[in-house]
Amino acid sequence: MVFSRSLKTDIKRLLTNLFSITAIIMAGAFLAFNVAFSASSTSIPVEILWENDDATMRPAQVFLELRKSGDNTVLQTATLTDANVDPNNQNRWTYHFDNVNADAGDVYVISQQSFDGYQTTASAQSTITGTPGTTSIDVVNDDLQNNRYKTLSQPYDALLFFTKGNYYLWTFDDYSSNYTSIADAFIEEMGLNISSSSVGYFHGHNVQNPGNPKRILVGHYEDDRTFGTITQVRISGNANNVTIYGSYSTQIHGSTASFTNTASSEHTLTIHHINEDGTEFAPDVVTQYEDGDTYTATPIDNDHYSPELQGGQATGIITEDMELTYVYHPLYHNVIYQFTGDVVPSGADALLPATEEHLHGSTIAVAQDPAATGYRFLGWKINGSDAGASFTMPTEDVIITGTWEHFNGYFTPEISKQVINAPEYYRALDTVPFEITVTNTADFDISNVVVNELLDGAVFSNGDGYQVDSDDQATIPTLAAGESITLYASYVIPKDLTQTITNTAKITSATADNYYYLDNSQEYTATASFDVRSTQDDPVLTGVHSTSTILYSILMIVGAIGIGIGIVNKKRKQKI
Repeated sequence: MVFSRSLKTDIKRLLTNLFSITAIIMAGAFLAFNVAFSASSTSIPVEILWENDDATMRPAQVFLELRKSGDNTVLQTATLTDANVDPNNQNRWTYHFDNVNADAGDVYVISQQSFDGYQTTASAQSTITGTPGTTSIDVVNDDLQNNRYKTLSQPYDALLFFTKGNYYLWTFDDYSSNYTSIADAFIEEMGLNISSSSVGYFHGHNVQNPGNPKRILVGHYEDDRTFGTITQVRISGNANNVTIYGSYSTQIHGSTASFTNTASSEHTLTIHHINEDGTEFAPDVVTQYEDGDTYTATPIDNDHYSPELQGGQATGIITEDMELTYVYHPLYHNVIYQFTGDVVPSGADALLPATEEHLHGSTIAVAQDPAATGYRFLGWKINGSDAGASFTMPTEDVIITGTWEHFNGYFTPEISKQVINAPEYYRALDTVPFEITVTNTADFDISNVVVNELLDGAVFSNGDGYQVDSDDQATIPTLAAGESITLYASYVIPKDLTQTITNTAKITSATADNYYYLDNSQEYTATASFDVRSTQDDPVLTGVHSTSTILYSILMIVGAIGIGIGIVNKKRKQKI
């Protein structure tokens, strides 16, 4: 007999509970066998129904869990795919949880994962009914050998009895189209030499089988899909046949656990409202729409922020769950004033300008410098640079910092300058000497008084009470209160020219103890002027312009007269 590999595999996988009965042969005697067993496991079917005809919307797989009610322990799991589809119904997937250990009255819960786009209605509870017990089967035959019986579980509930030359199959009436397949599976498993084509079929509780000993008997019970209990099967016949009687009680399950997945016609629109940094600006807004509705997304109205929609359009047709995000960019930002540094006046917080909120792009005036007794404010800065009088408000907060130093007052030295023994004018390459006098007008000493020559080419000369740093700079280390020091400098006329030249000297810095400072709001300069005359500008004897010119002219006339007299006298001598 030839069987398909798939049929053999399916049937053998489900063959369970092999029992054997030791044969005792008593010729011409009445022999009875009592076979006792307990059916301790069952099978729970599951169906998944898809209430839409579009298979592309369905998930690739469905995950199931079987748990005993009241116990969180997962007993079995299963992953279903379209391989589990019912050949007669493409919208139905089927499965069985096999070999479920059960006691009468047990309740089992089956759960199915949820899916986007579907609403699930579940009947995922199965109650085990029936009473576990013992089945007694008496077999009578005066020529009985190798008596055995075997059970077959899913996909068929069946029980096979066979004696020498006799084979009996006990199963459900509604398996009539599969009797031969069931018989073939048993026959091959037992290694019997029989053809299922020679098997006949009988129905009923008390069936006489007087004919061919190679028959299959189908015991019948009421199949109302409540899976009641088989009560009794009895077989009687001639001496070549066997009489089988007894009752069979087993655990059987309730109705199929069913999951109906209905394609959802509703969609959810979730609108997120967040700040630039990703934090929540306002709670999410969730709205339900019917499939195909026109949705509208609306930002929160706040004149201090500019909303930007990211990841979609503000309106459209909704065909699936959607998420939109509004990002809110602040239009107003704060201007914050702070004092920094180690020197800060007492109660400085009261001197700080108040924090103000300003619109992006507006012109902001920087606050006036604060004042505190014993301190001097050094100015406001933005990001380390002078803040200036105003700035344009950016798209972020602005922090303006200010620093202080201790301050007790200003000192104002004096400076004067003159040319030493100045002539009426100087010629090219002449040296012009200068005296520069610096006086400390304060009633305390000042130090590091720096004086610069501003005339290009003017140089300092060494002297008492000061030091020459470079050609054009000298420093007075210390100048006592009320005292003066004279510095010396010179200038060489570089070329032949006619010009009045002014030489300027300037005090550029000075320090003092006890937080006194040079008053830099003033300029400390002194000037000295002198004339330079070119030789080309000397007078020419073209007229009477001065006493020297007249004298020169007289001398020229006298000389001419003398020359003339000399010539006359010479001529006279020649005539004589």
